[in-house]
Amino acid sequence: MARLVVVMMENGFFSMPDLVRTTTDIPTLSISLKIGTVKKSVLDKNGLSKQLFEIERLIDSAGGTNRWVRSEPTEHSDKTINQ
Repeated sequence: MARLVVVMMENGFFSMPDLVRTTTDIPTLSISLKIGTVKKSVLDKNGLSKQLFEIERLIDSAGGTNRWVRSEPTEHSDKTINQ
């Protein structure tokens, strides 16, 4: 977790705008960091910021989110409801 905070600080997280957006019909990610009494939140609506991408990657790594994400189809993924 300490590595994540270091990367966030190195990437200027506290100086980023509160909203990073270029389009509207895409997934949104919210990242918040609180150190003592200082809190910063960034809402990422485009996923194009290199600094935010690195932070997001480290958060996913720390949380082990890869165990919930599949890149290969499951046995039920090609079936439709109206068969």
